[in-house]
Amino acid sequence: MRTSTSGAALLIVFVLMLVLAALGAALLSQLVGGAKSAASVVDWQKALWVAEGGVNRGIKAIRDDGGAAAQTTSPAANGYCSLAYVEGGYGGSGIGYSGASGSNYDRAAFHGTSWSSSTVYYATLNSVVNANVTIWNFQQAVNLIGSRLRNIEIVCRAIKDKSGGTDPVIQLQYSLNGGGSWSNAGAATGVSATSWLAGSYLYATVPLPANPWQYVMNNNFRIRALRTNAGDRKCYIDWLALRLTTEVDAPTEPWSTGSYASFPLALGTGSIRSILISDESGKIHLNYASQTLLQRLMEYDGIASGTAATLAAAIVSYRGAHWFTTIQELKLVTGMTQAYYDLIDQDVTVYPWVNTLVTMPAGSRSPVNINTAGRNSLRAVIRTGITDIADVDSLADAIITQRATTPFTHMFSTYHTQAATRDNGCLAGFLENQAYLDATQRNQIRDAADGSSYNTTLTGNWTAVAGTGTEFCYYSNAFMVLSQGISGSATRAVAAVYGERYDYTAYSVLTGGTLRPIAFIGQASPRGCWTLPTPIP
Repeated sequence: MRTSTSGAALLIVFVLMLVLAALGAALLSQLVGGAKSAASVVDWQKALWVAEGGVNRGIKAIRDDGGAAAQTTSPAANGYCSLAYVEGGYGGSGIGYSGASGSNYDRAAFHGTSWSSSTVYYATLNSVVNANVTIWNFQQAVNLIGSRLRNIEIVCRAIKDKSGGTDPVIQLQYSLNGGGSWSNAGAATGVSATSWLAGSYLYATVPLPANPWQYVMNNNFRIRALRTNAGDRKCYIDWLALRLTTEVDAPTEPWSTGSYASFPLALGTGSIRSILISDESGKIHLNYASQTLLQRLMEYDGIASGTAATLAAAIVSYRGAHWFTTIQELKLVTGMTQAYYDLIDQDVTVYPWVNTLVTMPAGSRSPVNINTAGRNSLRAVIRTGITDIADVDSLADAIITQRATTPFTHMFSTYHTQAATRDNGCLAGFLENQAYLDATQRNQIRDAADGSSYNTTLTGNWTAVAGTGTEFCYYSNAFMVLSQGISGSATRAVAAVYGERYDYTAYSVLTGGTLRPIAFIGQASPRGCWTLPTPIP
């Protein structure tokens, strides 16, 4: 009996030991699992911090570009800048002369003459002191004013008469008060050329004021070529313009190519897997695009024409009462489905600055950066100018090919569209080299891409369209930064919009080295809108 009782006791003890061992194993497993879970939470949080650090690194790349002290003509470097020639107004409303005469000298602001003619028109400065040509009303700058203006020069093309013995001397001058007083830009220069083929090019720098665009766009800002000596030889002026050094934003720059860092980029105990910076200025602005432009964009994004027309009308109706502050609000528009939204969300925006000075037609529009716009956005803008769909596609593809090596830098100047000096960085000049386009199509596209009335009224060469599109620009001021961070086995992504508030009075970017809301024009006054860094699951 004792043996039986002892055996039962041993069995009970053994069972208890098994139970305790199982409980211990379970507890140990729970502790280990809890530790793993805690470690996973820590990694998850660290990955978020790393991703946020990646956003700030991307913003630094943007600032390095915009704040680069050096001006460079390399499109693969920070601070890429280009020369743009801006010509003055026309006729009694825009161009003034004093002491000048000559054949059609009202076109002396052109290089040679209007861009499509080989005849040279000029202003004659007779052999007297103070004979001059004065020009103001630089409306062509409307297409450039959102960019950083780094330098202002006056450029003049002149020749001397073959007869006589005293060469003319020209002093380039500028006035900030409508000609009430004048300041010298550089030193007076003698004119040596005796033929238009070898015409003398005279250059002089204008001191850069705090808000340079405010001066350039004011009709009180004037330039002139002044003869400072008497003599036998007459002087002929056929071009007097501004040469502006402006910053250009292009897909070849470090902020866009990612060449500012090597990825993955170590950060603390984690790493930044990637940083993607996209240009919001290359997209169609929901609050300012015309109904026609919105329809064309949706058609190119894959929405049937009838549906696109209905949705475009609904968007215009919606924003009449509810200004878009995010693109996600599109989902609230009547008829908009998730499928339609997914087709167009990469091509629309609410962030870029708005040009309030456009004059053809008058109003406010948000220009599209031709250097960074997606193919469908390019096609939509072009399509508002011409109707031949095959040529629209050909031109969009040619633009994409061109900008990959030689980004576009400005809209138009007679210097860059004359055959001898044609520049593919000048959009009007580039169009001249597209043989598949006829003259009417080239003019229609120039018209659609030009925010000023200067070219139509001055040259008479543009073919006016209904103003249903928007202009191209060559710079950016709003960026989406997407960063992916890694810590352990966790990966997080953060997106943020970065930009600079624009001063619509001084025509200047307000910089401060911090994240700033992007200013846009509401129905009453400029308002700000902003997207905070938001974790992406």
